Amino acid sequence: MVTLSNIVGPRVSGVIALFPAVFTSLILILTTRIGGRATAAVLANGQWGLIGFGIAIVVLHFAALPLGRAAALTLALATCVAWNFGLWLYGRYGIRSASRP
Repeated sequence: MVTLSNIVGPRVSGVIALFPAVFTSLILILTTRIGGRATAAVLANGQWGLIGFGIAIVVLHFAALPLGRAAALTLALATCVAWNFGLWLYGRYGIRSASRP
């Protein structure tokens, strides 16, 4: 984080700093409630959802001025929903590895 902040600037540094804070909060809250193994599974699988959230933020950034607030927020929400639906479809019907029947 400290090394990248000199390269990417203050705006991107703020975004990069957000992710460790979110994951640390998740770890502290979930470990006491559901245990270590379940928390590890949530963190391992939650990264894909955060990628979709990041894409939605980028869509919101680029759509806000041309489309207006309401349309940009709707488009960002649709991006999140489509991303997570795609992840669900991939998990349910995706390509299986050769070692699994």
